[in-house]
Amino acid sequence: MRYICLALSLFLSLSQASTQIPKDGVRLWLRADTLASFITRPGGSEQLATWGSLAGGYTCPVITGGVITKKPINGKPALLFNGTSYLEGPSVFPVGSDYTLYLVFDWNGVHSANNMISGQSRALFTSQPGQATLLHSGDFNNLLMSESAFSGPTIIKVTYVEKTRQAVISYNGKEMASGQIPVNIDSIIYVGAYRGGYCLNGSLAEVLLFNKVHAASERLVIEDYLYKRYSITQFREPPQPPVTVVQAPRNMSVLEPNTPHDIIYRVNTANVRSVVVRTETYGLPVQVKTYDVTVGSIKTIPWTSAPAGFNGSSIIVMSDTGSPLLDTVYVANDIVSGEAFTVTGQSNSIFGDATILPSAFARTFGKNFSSSASDTVYYASKADGNGGGAHVGAWGLHLQNAMADQMQTPSLCINGGVGGTRIEQHLPDANNRLNRATIYGSWLYRIIKSGRQNDIRWLFWYQGESNHGTEDYIKLFGQLYDAWKADLPKLEYVVVVQIRPGCAGPNHAKLRDEQRRLELIYPNVIVHAASGLPAHDGCHYGGQGYGALGTQLFDIFRVNELGMQPGVYRTAPMIQQAVALSPTTIRVDFSRAEGLRMTSDVLVRNVVRRPVDAWFANNDGKLHPASVRTEGASVVLSFSRPVTSVSYVPDYAYDDGSTVFQGPWLVNGNGIGALSFHDVPVVTTDIRDDQADYQEPASGVIIQQAHLPTHPLLQDDAAVFDLSGQRYANHGSALQSLAPGVYTAMVGKRVSCFVVVP
Repeated sequence: MRYICLALSLFLSLSQASTQIPKDGVRLWLRADTLASFITRPGGSEQLATWGSLAGGYTCPVITGGVITKKPINGKPALLFNGTSYLEGPSVFPVGSDYTLYLVFDWNGVHSANNMISGQSRALFTSQPGQATLLHSGDFNNLLMSESAFSGPTIIKVTYVEKTRQAVISYNGKEMASGQIPVNIDSIIYVGAYRGGYCLNGSLAEVLLFNKVHAASERLVIEDYLYKRYSITQFREPPQPPVTVVQAPRNMSVLEPNTPHDIIYRVNTANVRSVVVRTETYGLPVQVKTYDVTVGSIKTIPWTSAPAGFNGSSIIVMSDTGSPLLDTVYVANDIVSGEAFTVTGQSNSIFGDATILPSAFARTFGKNFSSSASDTVYYASKADGNGGGAHVGAWGLHLQNAMADQMQTPSLCINGGVGGTRIEQHLPDANNRLNRATIYGSWLYRIIKSGRQNDIRWLFWYQGESNHGTEDYIKLFGQLYDAWKADLPKLEYVVVVQIRPGCAGPNHAKLRDEQRRLELIYPNVIVHAASGLPAHDGCHYGGQGYGALGTQLFDIFRVNELGMQPGVYRTAPMIQQAVALSPTTIRVDFSRAEGLRMTSDVLVRNVVRRPVDAWFANNDGKLHPASVRTEGASVVLSFSRPVTSVSYVPDYAYDDGSTVFQGPWLVNGNGIGALSFHDVPVVTTDIRDDQADYQEPASGVIIQQAHLPTHPLLQDDAAVFDLSGQRYANHGSALQSLAPGVYTAMVGKRVSCFVVVP
């Protein structure tokens, strides 16, 4: 009789459950109170042995190595995973298809990878404590991560649409992340693991997997069942307010100065008699205006931002619904006008310094490398971490503080830097520029939503440590530069920080030389050396180093902004030429070299390092000069044998091959490091290596438009740029469309300026 009752109970349970869930598209259905078999351990406790699916007839065995036990969720049966065990499911995860996945889950607070339903190249896990993250195709550079952590029992829902590659993660009915991710190519299912490891900590009560995204009627049935069964409150959108502000400057906005903006609101309910808009800018009279309304009406009110400076503004929108007091429906305080700029790259573009106190006028928008569509909030900039959140990086915050303190200019810094990334990872998605799962898409999305896309004029790029010098860095940078120019129409200055030895590699000497040459190719690129900065740890910097870099970059910003010098102002000493005074004596000439000197000897790993360690010849890292001396804007090197090429700063290490090079450095009178260079040919005449520095048109070659296709300067391998840095087709026959103006042409390392006339 006992077995008959158990069988009847199981039959009724299965029958009742299956009538509540649409059967169409069910691939896997696990429920802790059904088809779960246990074994009894010594002492009487039970541990899971297998877990059967209510759909498909599958059985998932537990893989040994730990224990999965019972722990209810809101009084309903659930299984507790302890971080060491998992189940091997059937290989039925939808591939090349839409899918929907529901999990009833309660996180136990232990942070690890916490894989829930994963496979070999696909995973649902927590990449940050308690924050669900979705992986497809093993592409960890294109994850979709929830913007906040679990809180108590949670129904996690994941939907994926194959056609658009759009995925959504929700907690208890509230969307937590949305964005494009790679396709899923993995049908394997592990319950509580990824590739048989990185196991789950927490309780699972139910798993429902479908090979479709449901219509509203089906979705309501499934979710009504889950939320009622587990007594979990489902998030509901709040009722519409009487008045909705559709568009207006945000709280803590940093706006373009003296620019018109619209305050747009919509009236939602019939009981609204009028709308009152109160605007105030410090030092000006308060303006209060009342507007008559009708239900469903949309009203646009013009408003102009203040001049640049510390002129805080506020906007308050109120509705009159007949109550004694007006209802406040929108408030935006502390609105300022100032400069917007952007920083991007890898870890040295975002690493922080907790000792920096941010100015009240240093702001950012959205969170660093956030993929969330709702991440559209202004924050006070900070630099007490190393990326994520409102962090803008230590030297980025130094820049913002200096703009406020020395130029009385509020600023908005949007940082797109992500640690450990190669330049290729910063390129836009060719199919979707605004793919928020990519570094570029996340960065561009935040820039657009900030409202400053069309007036950003400065971009700072610090990247290269994760590249290995075997790729064509100049070509890849050109692709990225073209994307920046397309998406930031007023971009005027691009500052490239040339990396220094340390932090990955190899072949960084070649890569650094390619970075140096970027300012020879693009007239608006400013290459600045990281060499010579203090407090370097072999990869990153302490606060003193980032502070020095911030000060140097602010000087470049300030002088160019104020027009204190003609042309583009740069400060890092740059090699012009290496001239043979004799077969063994070389004079290396520099521009921007007032007060040129080598820094003092340094003690590194108990060895005294001298200026000769920084120089070598003939592409032989151990062929150092016997002596190094500075003479005005030049360095004279004496070698023991004839020299055909010269290099400054070794690839990675001193001659021992392991100790990261830490100086001495060549610096100018202001302590700014010279740009390192690699294998520059030694010449016997004064042919300089910086011919692409801006030249007045009168000094360039004059070419008539009709002669462009056949002119010898514009041979087939020439790269042609205008003074904004726009690159044109590199074949002479395609250059007939060049408008009259000033251009540069680069063939190999040789750069020439020319003027096109009608």
